[in-house]
Amino acid sequence: MFIVDTFNFIIYEPLYNGLVFVMWLLPWSDAGLAVIIFTVIVRLLLFPLSRKAVQTQMKMRAHEDELKQIKEDNKDDRQAQAQKMMAFYKEKGINPFSSFLLILIQLPIIIALYHIFLNAGLPDIDRSLLYFFVHAPETITVELFGLSFLSISGKSLVLAVTASVTSFFQIRYSLPPLKPKTGDKPNLKEDLARSMNMQMRYVFPVIVFFIAWSISGAIALYWTTSNLFTLGQELVVRREMRRKTAAEVAQKESESESEKEAAGVSTSEPAGDPTDDSADEPAAAPDTTNASKTSGDPSPAEAAPALNTRKKKKRRRKKNR
Repeated sequence: MFIVDTFNFIIYEPLYNGLVFVMWLLPWSDAGLAVIIFTVIVRLLLFPLSRKAVQTQMKMRAHEDELKQIKEDNKDDRQAQAQKMMAFYKEKGINPFSSFLLILIQLPIIIALYHIFLNAGLPDIDRSLLYFFVHAPETITVELFGLSFLSISGKSLVLAVTASVTSFFQIRYSLPPLKPKTGDKPNLKEDLARSMNMQMRYVFPVIVFFIAWSISGAIALYWTTSNLFTLGQELVVRREMRRKTAAEVAQKESESESEKEAAGVSTSEPAGDPTDDSADEPAAAPDTTNASKTSGDPSPAEAAPALNTRKKKKRRRKKNR
């Protein structure tokens, strides 16, 4: 009894007053539209936790092969396997308990919403549950957008089909794709995972249809709105993760290019060998003999006889005159 009273006081009554308050704010008091708006508000409040859970799932899918390798390498030592997996989670920034925390917080809220839509008795309102600042609208319309086939007070085939179809697309987009079989031998674990995946994809939407059809249009409308919100949430978070991954890859590439450029500069300008003593040795004197030969000019020893011959010729010319 204490648990029920606590649940009603903390979760059920605030949500019920919130729904009535939204209906009171609407000019035409459309209960169906109020269910949509109120469901979106609740899901927005839970969005930070849902976002972390989706990010965790995507990170774990990205590192699925590495996790399998850790399990395979430590299959005989459970303690070492758990320690290495926790170290891996810490290194990659993965919180494996975020999904569990989301379920713990979201489950009582979902139960309260189901209870409200199932037992609210719209268009009647239980005024004993209303807070002093919440006023009940005078008239309430239970037909969404004024359409009779979209009534939330009774069964609605259209809303039940919509809830089933949106559940199919939401599950199909959220679950990882089916992997081909690894070998010809039967594998109980892989077969069980494939079976669960197939059942979630194709059997669960059918179950949703029968539940939504058998209970009320309010439950079907809540289910449809929640599925569409979850689908949009997946799209937003995945886009953020892709952008973040692309930015990290670009940063790593720029860092590697910078390292390569720095390595190229250092190799193109090698430092001198400190053990090389050739720089301290005196420079050798130039070889004038070889230089004169290579340049084509006669050496002093070769130029002396020619000079004496010229002098003799000049003396003879003077005597003849």
